[in-house]
Amino acid sequence: MAELTKSVAEVIEQLSRLPGVGRKSAERLAWPPSTRTGPRCRAVCPELLDPCDGAQINDTAPMEPSATNGTATVDVNASAADVYTFLTDLERLPTLSPENERCEFLDDAAAIAVGTRFRGHNRAKDYTWHADCEVTVADPGRGFAYEVPPAFEHATTWSYTIEPTGPSSCRVTETFNAPMLALPDVYPGKIEGRRDNLERGCQITMQNLQSAFAD
Repeated sequence: MAELTKSVAEVIEQLSRLPGVGRKSAERLAWPPSTRTGPRCRAVCPELLDPCDGAQINDTAPMEPSATNGTATVDVNASAADVYTFLTDLERLPTLSPENERCEFLDDAAAIAVGTRFRGHNRAKDYTWHADCEVTVADPGRGFAYEVPPAFEHATTWSYTIEPTGPSSCRVTETFNAPMLALPDVYPGKIEGRRDNLERGCQITMQNLQSAFAD
């Protein structure tokens, strides 16, 4: 029970750092009384899961735009391998994102692999926050994805799909899937306009990636 309480506390701490999510809202999301033994409890407390229960198939394939996701695609003058290396370099990520200021590995990790956790430090206008992320896809030359925050039912997934178009060129698509955007009753007054902001962020990130490899 002590370990369970610790896990819930960690999730609450992560949720409270999300833009527009206060401490009380984070507590309700992490441990709502009506679902303490239901799917949401299992989502925020992974130690309650059977090793084969709730298994997810990770895929970086772009999604069709909807109310909860968005995408942006660019052609890049670099090989798929070089682009993958760039995208998985935590020191370079802040040069692409309009919100991320710096990233750091967690748990003594030193390289990107499935299960690697890292922390992003972000800024949007005058608002600053940091969020822990966990890598869900690490396929050199093909794709990279992570979820924020890890092991949360409404976690946002960011993915990058890389398609070779030639020996030294490729097409890159960034996609986000944010289930919380479909829950205005859970996040009242917190998500209006956020989807469009996230998609604009995707467009800027992809443009910056394209520029990084411009001749």
